[in-house]
Amino acid sequence: MSKNVHTSCIKYIPSKKTITVSCTTPTRLTDVDNALHDNSILAKQTSDGVWLLSANLVIDKGAIFHIDSTDAKWLKINSRVVGGSIPAYSIAIHGSLNID
Repeated sequence: MSKNVHTSCIKYIPSKKTITVSCTTPTRLTDVDNALHDNSILAKQTSDGVWLLSANLVIDKGAIFHIDSTDAKWLKINSRVVGGSIPAYSIAIHGSLNID
């Protein structure tokens, strides 16, 4: 986990299939993975940083999230089948998201 990031600012709500990040220090996919320990939600597929996200991701107001070469080469966002339709998971940004 990155320095100064606490797992208490990374939450998962199973009923909504939603990860919420409220960390005010820069947080990355590795931090989420370390907090949740669940490959059915977020899985690192390759050692060079290919990730599969199978949940919604919400970056709360005041939170800072980075997707960059520090731990990510590619982020794939999975879809799910609900009642015959396939809605995609989403990333909602209310804070700061830096993608590099």
